Amino acid sequence: MKQTQNYPKIAALFTKAASALSYPKLRLKTPKGATVLLKLAGTNSRYAGTVTVTNGMPYGDPDNLFYGRIDSLGSLTLSSYASTQYISESTCMLTALASLESSPTEYALQFSQATCSCMFCGRELLRNTSKLVGYGSICASKWGLPYPTEADVQDSKNSDLIEKL
Repeated sequence: MKQTQNYPKIAALFTKAASALSYPKLRLKTPKGATVLLKLAGTNSRYAGTVTVTNGMPYGDPDNLFYGRIDSLGSLTLSSYASTQYISESTCMLTALASLESSPTEYALQFSQATCSCMFCGRELLRNTSKLVGYGSICASKWGLPYPTEADVQDSKNSDLIEKL
């Protein structure tokens, strides 16, 4: 495996979520529409505390792609397959990671607009407030993200709430 890029915001998201969730994970979509699953390796894993980056297929499935892992400081280590055999898929995955790293709240909104669901829990977003930010109040608290009040939503008619976040 070789070192590539650094994703400290993603590492911080998982650090926060690990204090509230047993098995934190989130979903991304690549520019080509493929799924990328990020999940925290469990305490019994050889790489406990790292965030594994896959295409979401189960371990052992012939279609499973393991892209690599992100350590607690945010350093991404690509798998040898990701950097040699699956270059096209890996490039799209890196684009999705870069978008999430750039602005987690903005990426969550884009994800929800494309899928009508929360990128953290995968549930359909039903409340207008949740649709406005791209995730629900429970996921916001577990992942350490801002969540507007109803008053903020009313005020957003006169100002851009997303800029506040």
